[in-house]
Amino acid sequence: MGDNYKQKKILFLACWAVYFCVYVGRLNYSAAMVWLIDAGLLTKTEAGLVASCFFFAYGFSQVFAGHIGDRVSPFKMIFVGAAASSLCNFSMAFFANTFALCVFWGLNGVAQSIIWAPIIRIISQILPPEARFKASVNIVASVPAGTIFTYFLSTFLLKYFDWKSVFYSAGAILAAISVAWLIYTALNKKHFVTKAKSEKFAKKTPGKLGKGEKKLLVEIALILAFPVLLHGMLKDSVATWFPVFLTESHDISPIFAVLVTVLLPVANIFGIFAAKYVLVKLKKNELLACSFFFSTCAAGLALMFALGRYSLFAAAALAAVATASMTGANVVLISVLPTYFGNIGLASTVTGILNSLIYAGSAISMSSSGKIVERFGWGVIAAAWCFFAGAGLVLCFVLAKSWLAKKSGL
Repeated sequence: MGDNYKQKKILFLACWAVYFCVYVGRLNYSAAMVWLIDAGLLTKTEAGLVASCFFFAYGFSQVFAGHIGDRVSPFKMIFVGAAASSLCNFSMAFFANTFALCVFWGLNGVAQSIIWAPIIRIISQILPPEARFKASVNIVASVPAGTIFTYFLSTFLLKYFDWKSVFYSAGAILAAISVAWLIYTALNKKHFVTKAKSEKFAKKTPGKLGKGEKKLLVEIALILAFPVLLHGMLKDSVATWFPVFLTESHDISPIFAVLVTVLLPVANIFGIFAAKYVLVKLKKNELLACSFFFSTCAAGLALMFALGRYSLFAAAALAAVATASMTGANVVLISVLPTYFGNIGLASTVTGILNSLIYAGSAISMSSSGKIVERFGWGVIAAAWCFFAGAGLVLCFVLAKSWLAKKSGL
């Protein structure tokens, strides 16, 4: 039993390492985007379009990836996703026209969409019950860690090489981790048996639920849909456009702007552990916790646009508050919350649906942000982001009691 527990601990670390590398092949575009705009290879509208292709593709594919993830081997899905993402990153380095970048970055979104939901399935069905809450929080630490590494690596590569090297390096890292994952899981698969359902649902096939259970899932989906969508509109847009905001408001180089942006994922680590603390304090009422995080995000954004143009330090610190807040909400919504559905064999499906909504919000926000900044300036974007955060605050607070009532039925 001790050896089996040790193997599952190593499995969690392997999942953490894979998702760390996934973010290297995702956020590298954000770092390269500042350089591409500054060099005149892309306009802000074109840069936003390329970014939105990833989010549209990722969000759309998440629904199917989550559904498939409850039915096929999560280990195979993770390998295929990481290997395909590696190929997409290599392809990005060969083209500098907007159409090709949109195609390959969109395909990267499809590839990466089949990784997170299987990881959540592994946590909710293979790890022992007492380790799941801690694992569902700690797995998210791979995101800021991968982000910090990506920004430092990209800063170095952009300084001494060019934008293509950012994608070559990510492709190589993803290729290495996909091969390592394949070998590790093949050698240890006897230790990893998924338990798709609890005894309560032992006689049911995953996805084959009764009318009462289907009604419950629909009601939960209606409660969560808009808060999750609003979260998506903020989660990636702030971090992606922050380096551009810095270069234009403080007249600094793109490389230095990317370096300053490293502060955001460092702060996001605190957001992860803040999520754990807030959830415990609020007795695991996930939507009430999200309401708190939306409130701190709104405050951070409002102050960032009010004071950030006068002080680089203030801009970075307040943007860090906003992104750390959304990281806390992200932990709650796509890491902790889906584990409640593991008992009915739908952890991956629910993860896919929630992630799809988040990235639909990201795509909408990302595709419009570049155009808005070019035509109307940063003031309109500031108002829009603050509105989204305020709406999320109110919605989550109002729906918190309903969510608790529905959660008890799972």
